[in-house]
Amino acid sequence: MLLVETKNVNSLVEGLAKDLGYHNLVIVPASGSSGGAAIFWNDRVKVRFLDNPNLYCNHMSVEDDTNLFWLSYIYGNPVKKYRENQWHHIINAEAAGFLQNKPRMMIGDFNDIKHSAEKHGGLKRSVPSLKLFTKMLAVLGLQDIKTFGGKFTWMGKRAKYTILSKIDRAVANCDWLDMYPAAHVRLLPWIGSDHRPLLVNTEAERWKRKGSFKYDSRWRLFPGLKQVIEQAWNEEFSRLSGKDIHQLINNCRKAISQWRSKQNTNSSKLIQQLKDDIQKAYEAPTIDYGRLGILKAELHLQYRLEEEYWRNKSRVLWLQAGDRNTRFFHAKTKQRRSYNRIIQLQDDQGNIYTKAKDIQTHSIDYFQSLL
Repeated sequence: MLLVETKNVNSLVEGLAKDLGYHNLVIVPASGSSGGAAIFWNDRVKVRFLDNPNLYCNHMSVEDDTNLFWLSYIYGNPVKKYRENQWHHIINAEAAGFLQNKPRMMIGDFNDIKHSAEKHGGLKRSVPSLKLFTKMLAVLGLQDIKTFGGKFTWMGKRAKYTILSKIDRAVANCDWLDMYPAAHVRLLPWIGSDHRPLLVNTEAERWKRKGSFKYDSRWRLFPGLKQVIEQAWNEEFSRLSGKDIHQLINNCRKAISQWRSKQNTNSSKLIQQLKDDIQKAYEAPTIDYGRLGILKAELHLQYRLEEEYWRNKSRVLWLQAGDRNTRFFHAKTKQRRSYNRIIQLQDDQGNIYTKAKDIQTHSIDYFQSLL
């Protein structure tokens, strides 16, 4: 549990941790009746801090029985110029590479927004004033974790205006989302604060997915597939009297599935194997430049296939195949999967269903009622 602006003496914060059943805590003392922060955790996890905890930024590793990731709590300075210094500092720290390529989540009251739609009321934020915050998130490869419960997280008054904004959020990189694919955030009610608490849930009931046939556009580059399709089409076409197009397509699908089962289409494994083969070719007593050229050409092809695979799954169509953007496409795919995952349903009576079986039942009932 992460708390900010505790605004109370340490003994009261310690008592709160005890009442909530937390055995471990770190407190950043309040200054009079302002500031202050606290971090509570139980014995299920091991927490190690990168630096001495402070009010504005805390980096820590979190380890349970199976996973290890980095968690950063951020409190964006309410003063704009100091907050911008925070974003510059985080960007520069990322360039140092200490936390690169590690599962990472960042959560907190950033006191900043990504775009104008995240604020309602008051003076409108200019586009340039949003760029540094969005740049910081992009440099770190962080994207919003799917959030339920409303659009805004803070409510307050400035002069004569009532302002709503989304200044609190939880974001993560694709490595963390791989680790917790069902993670989501729930906004809790405004009670005792002008901020809505964020509850991050990393666990969910696993659904059994029924496999379906999907054509992979990379296959067009494999030799022999065109002949397989032509043969399957012609064989079925000669047998069908009514020329049923659905049966023709179904026969082609079965032929492609049989062909695919005999092919090694995992380009990421092939890339690693080709890299190893190239390294061995260079280390050989006598370098076979002919074979080396073939290996490099094959590696170039597999890089293209790997990129195109993730491009198709990400459904980002405004970048052309051939650009080396595999990691970008991979992150977009994870983001799309996270946002497309159905975690709850609400029926006409306002009942909310979160269990997989209940969601399945009510989905079927709804579409049957339309027939």
